Amino acid sequence: MASSNVQETVSREASDIEQRKVGLMDSAKALADSANVNALSGNYLTPDYQVAGMSPDQLNALDLGRQGIGAYQPYMNAATKQYGAAGNTVQQGVNTLLGADTRGQFAGAQAAMNRAAVPIKQMGQSAKLATQGVGLIGQGAQGLTAAQQQANKYAQANMTGSLSALNQGIASLGGAAQMYDPSSAQKFMNPYQQQVIDESVRQINRQGDIAQQSLQAQATRAGAFGGSREGVQRAELERGLAEQRNAAIVGGLSSGYQNAAQQAQQAFEAQQGRQLAQAQGYQGAGSVLGQQALQQAQLGQGAAGLQGSLSNQLAGLSGMYGNIAGQQANIYGQQSQLGQSMAQGIGNLATQQFGIGRDMAQGLGALGAQQGNLATQGAALGQAAQGMNQQDTNFLYNLGSSQQRQLQSEMDASRQNQLTKNMQPYQQMGFVSDIYRGAPTSSMSIMQQNQATPSPFQQVAGLGIAGVSAAAAAGKANIASI
Repeated sequence: MASSNVQETVSREASDIEQRKVGLMDSAKALADSANVNALSGNYLTPDYQVAGMSPDQLNALDLGRQGIGAYQPYMNAATKQYGAAGNTVQQGVNTLLGADTRGQFAGAQAAMNRAAVPIKQMGQSAKLATQGVGLIGQGAQGLTAAQQQANKYAQANMTGSLSALNQGIASLGGAAQMYDPSSAQKFMNPYQQQVIDESVRQINRQGDIAQQSLQAQATRAGAFGGSREGVQRAELERGLAEQRNAAIVGGLSSGYQNAAQQAQQAFEAQQGRQLAQAQGYQGAGSVLGQQALQQAQLGQGAAGLQGSLSNQLAGLSGMYGNIAGQQANIYGQQSQLGQSMAQGIGNLATQQFGIGRDMAQGLGALGAQQGNLATQGAALGQAAQGMNQQDTNFLYNLGSSQQRQLQSEMDASRQNQLTKNMQPYQQMGFVSDIYRGAPTSSMSIMQQNQATPSPFQQVAGLGIAGVSAAAAAGKANIASI
């Protein structure tokens, strides 16, 4: 007869362990429900994150930074005024140099030289008067000896040489009265002047590149590279470099021209002095020859006196002519010397006035340059003051940042402590749950079989075998049978 077997196995933990686990789940659910209720009221297990506000040092640094904005402006205003004063001083130097123009006085000296030349021309008339006296001697002394005629010949020759020397002296005086040509200064210009100016400009550009690199490095360290403040500083630096380049070029050209003009003026005055000395030499030679001619005329007069009373009277009359001519020549010579001295005095005075004006103009120019340098130093001082203020601001802000980081760490630690406290019940439940998870379990088997009824012997044998098998399985699993 066919049979069917139905076997049902139920595995469960020991009752005391099962009760503890159920109790643990109930406690966990109650704890979770309580946390959800609190969350609805705004009380969460996880505390809110908090951000530390700026420290007092940071706030003070921000205020100090705002106050330092534009701190350079008073220095820049003062530098601008100083530059204006420097420009006015330089302009005063230009006006002083223009006022030292004494070319009009040289015209007065030329007029005095022209007046001095008039008596020299009149000395020729005195020579003519003396010649007339010689003619009278010739008319009254027709019987003079050959020696007497020879004396008259020598006198005439010396008089001609005297007139020639006087004419050459007058020509030299005319050359010495020429006006100074300013264009002659070009011959004395320094041929290496442009090289000196180019080297000065190159050195200024080099110093500007170094200052530009330093400015960019400072802006990079301050985190302001490419900002408007860096642009203003760079523009101020470029403007200062442009002013230095202009000052170097203008100063080089002005100095070169002044030196060349001074050398040209000195050369011109030396040449005029040589011409004047030459004229004086010709005048002296003419006077000597005139005196020799007068002496020879007097010799002829003495010879004529030996020929008779008529000759003596004519010689006396000729002597009177000669004396008058000599006196006139002396007077004219004194007048000429007085005119020449006056012309020289006017020329020297004009030269002295020009030198004084030139020295004053140079002094004012140097003073203007010093004022410009003071203005540049003032602007640099403003820039340095603002830079140091920024350094102080950065240092104070960094101190405040350290305080802020410390406060933030304290707030984070406080939140973590609170979170640890809030989560402690859950951690304890997890700890107990981990213990329960490792507890042993017990199994219970229920077997139902539908089959032919065995004999009593088979039933007893089957129960024995089943009991042995169950005991072996329970011992192997280390669980209790229910």
